[in-house]
Amino acid sequence: MADHSPATLSALLKSLNLADDTPNHAEILKHAQNVLSKNPSHPEALHTKVVALLHLDKFDEVVKTFEKTPLEEAKFELAYALYKSGKWEKAEEVARDARGKARGEKVERGLGHVEAQAAHRAEHFGRAVEIYRSLIESGKEFVQNEDYDLQVNRNATEAQMVWKGEAAAKRKVTVDELSQFETTYNAACIHIARNEFPQGLMLLKKARALCEKMDLSPEDLKEEVAPVIVQQVYTLLKMGNVAEAEKVSQELDIKTVSDAALNYIAANNSISLKSKTDPNPHLALRLYEASVSRPLSRTTVKPYQFQLRTLFRNKLSLDLQVGKYGEVKNEVAKSQDPARSAYEIAAGCGGRSAKEILQELKKPKDAGAERKDDIALGLYATQLHMELKDITGAIETVEGLLEELNKKEGSDGKYPPALVGLLVALYKFEGRKKAPKKLNEAAQYWKDQPRPNESLILSSALDSLTSKSPASLESAANLLLSINQSTTTLPPQILSAGIVAACATTNPELAASHLSSLPSIDQLLKGINADGLEAAGVYTSSKKRTAGEAVEGAKAKKTRLAPVKAKRVRKRLLPKDYVAGKEVDKERWLPLRERSYYKPPKGGKKDKRKNVAQGGTQGGKVEEEKDQVMADAPVAKTGGGGGGGGVQARKKKKKGGKW
Repeated sequence: MADHSPATLSALLKSLNLADDTPNHAEILKHAQNVLSKNPSHPEALHTKVVALLHLDKFDEVVKTFEKTPLEEAKFELAYALYKSGKWEKAEEVARDARGKARGEKVERGLGHVEAQAAHRAEHFGRAVEIYRSLIESGKEFVQNEDYDLQVNRNATEAQMVWKGEAAAKRKVTVDELSQFETTYNAACIHIARNEFPQGLMLLKKARALCEKMDLSPEDLKEEVAPVIVQQVYTLLKMGNVAEAEKVSQELDIKTVSDAALNYIAANNSISLKSKTDPNPHLALRLYEASVSRPLSRTTVKPYQFQLRTLFRNKLSLDLQVGKYGEVKNEVAKSQDPARSAYEIAAGCGGRSAKEILQELKKPKDAGAERKDDIALGLYATQLHMELKDITGAIETVEGLLEELNKKEGSDGKYPPALVGLLVALYKFEGRKKAPKKLNEAAQYWKDQPRPNESLILSSALDSLTSKSPASLESAANLLLSINQSTTTLPPQILSAGIVAACATTNPELAASHLSSLPSIDQLLKGINADGLEAAGVYTSSKKRTAGEAVEGAKAKKTRLAPVKAKRVRKRLLPKDYVAGKEVDKERWLPLRERSYYKPPKGGKKDKRKNVAQGGTQGGKVEEEKDQVMADAPVAKTGGGGGGGGVQARKKKKKGGKW
């Protein structure tokens, strides 16, 4: 290799740019290596080598280069290489430390991009949203369409936050955002993650229409539309529209999807769809292992952790359905899944009935170890009670689980919102009046926490507003005021309207202070023709009643107004074996022998002898053998005298009593 001076190397560096692929980076790498062979610590040559390796997608070599020779002025390149090699937490740390020491605003902004992307892939979604928001609010744009790219990435991160179960600020999507494919798709994902499936499906259709209008090649169009179709299939399945989901799924060839993570999700949804139309767990398991499990174990490109957790649980569920209980036990033993205890019990009780599994759940796992505070087991037991139509048992299970969780001192797991919501739903289903009280208990706890659960607090406040008691209205006002200043997810007008409704009679001054934030009556009536409505009058039926109908109506009205004698309320009689919530036997009024499940008792030896004595048989040819025996037997004479050996004589002879 020819010798190159630093001046020659500087000339090569002038043509080297991260955003430009025209230079021959392989040749530049050779020049840099030649210089480094003579001076391994040459900073400019090291920087040249790193940039050339980045252009050649040799990210692991970049990381190894920095491990041998640290280079302070190339922290951006190191963070980017770590990000591309899948070491997201390390990349986030390097970019964050380098931002404060960056020379120049452009380098600092570039490090912000890398830090946000690394935080996104490390599933630190809150941190990523903060960085994107600060970059957008700065109002600066160093690259063309940078602001639009930042908005797309922010919306995508917010969608992932909701998917993961973290609270994300609710924003109203602008008209400009709904005119672009990427932002419309991300808005659809946010709605789907919040289980707002109709709105999400509508936005997915709009996003697909916008994508098809873009100037793309057929191959690129398939790549862009693939995630939209995958989300459409998932949404339609969640809505119960299996026929439409099957129709949409035929538009996607999973084998052509280049994104590995998307490929796993698409294959999982496809198997779920086939299980709806042709429930065959053995076939579903074979397809799952071929398209998800084995490819996933051989690649470094994986979905997010919350997606991997769902895929893992789907595999365990299929194993349970086909009876692979030993394999489920082995997988659960190696897992850190919060729901592993439920799968462990299900595998240990494989093939048993729901009642038997419930009995097993009541047993302690080992000596001195109780599992009363295990949420996964509690939910599993609740589901078993629901399968047995034992609503009372389900309520008692959730109540006991909440009680155990609330006993823990200093625990952050008190009043889990999902469990509180489940218990309230069960209360309402059975017609109990405990729902508002339990909801208020949980809301009072959460409003004093550093990160209050706003959805639970709002639900309790709205429930209290339906009551006319001053105490309930005051409780609703306090709950709404507790989150009025700190909320980032609830629109301020909704909170102000709730505060006004709660304080209108109990605290008029406080209600008046929030009236200014509410829309005026003129705004609400804008576009409504009040004069036209008044002129149209009140709608009345065009059909006129006949004289007979009028008389009947008067009689009915008179009957309704007449005083009704108070009927004597009889005490309700219930069977001894009655269990609240359990379905009673529909054939209990029929005689036992006429019921569908009646089986006659099997007779003993005494009944068999009696049957034979009365002409019955114990099997074999009956009538023919009987006739043959009677024909061959000697016939007794019916005349007088003779020996006393006849039948009549034998009948007269009696046996003496036993004294």
